[in-house]
Amino acid sequence: MTNSDLSMMSVDALVEAFEMACLGQSEALKRLATNSYNKSFRSMMTARDELNTRKERPLLARLYDHADPQVRYQAALATLAFFPEEARAVIQIVGDDHEWPSDALARGTLRMLDDGTFVPS
Repeated sequence: MTNSDLSMMSVDALVEAFEMACLGQSEALKRLATNSYNKSFRSMMTARDELNTRKERPLLARLYDHADPQVRYQAALATLAFFPEEARAVIQIVGDDHEWPSDALARGTLRMLDDGTFVPS
């Protein structure tokens, strides 16, 4: 995906690109496929950054109820600065669900929020 491709995408298409990249991460994590995970992570960040440029990143909250815990986790992480209570609640639910590996990521994020080593921006 090039920058010109991104600039031509609708906001809904960017949210969908974020979702698809998170689903790719989920599968890659389950298979321990580092290269696939990294590619999906970069795609997710690219979509998130374009939404941020357009001041539309809060729209990722639409994904809080997604069936996949990795999608919910990443959407909540991306929107913590906008919706701290709601996003934290989503991260807590993912952490409590015991669906590896997203639960471990969520619990680690909660610890870092609690001890101040992670401050959302």
